[in-house]
Amino acid sequence: CTGWGFADSLAASAVGKPILLVNNRGLTPEQKAFLAESSGKFVIIGGESAVSPAIAEALAEYGDVERLSGANRYETSVAVAKRFFNAPENAILAYAQNFPDGLCGGPLAYNLNAPLLLIATGRGPGVVTYAREQGIDAGAVLGGAGLIDEATVNSVFIG
Repeated sequence: CTGWGFADSLAASAVGKPILLVNNRGLTPEQKAFLAESSGKFVIIGGESAVSPAIAEALAEYGDVERLSGANRYETSVAVAKRFFNAPENAILAYAQNFPDGLCGGPLAYNLNAPLLLIATGRGPGVVTYAREQGIDAGAVLGGAGLIDEATVNSVFIG
């Protein structure tokens, strides 16, 4: 994930895997050492503006690389959910425009085997579609009603 923004890292935090924060200038010696000792399978979370093709090429020197992204942070969180969560029963909703509420959501989501989906009042229709397709009707909401209103929550969990 990019080290210059929080959204993709929030969505990835529910997966329970190490998250390597990168910049688009290149991998540090410490990151290269870590990668050399890792599994050889890497998933980039975010589009090419978040994690550049040059970083993807550098990662490919250490193993297989897959990229998950969407048109925006909402859609990227859905892409992470689709890739890492098979038939989840719950979801954790976190406010997409800042990180404090969602920061504690990753461990909660991981323990519930639930995706952390980024949403905001009236935004993130792909999150609603994903929740309906999966039959998700319960979960937790991280962020007050001023950030994620009741109508938006109901559209995800009730339909």
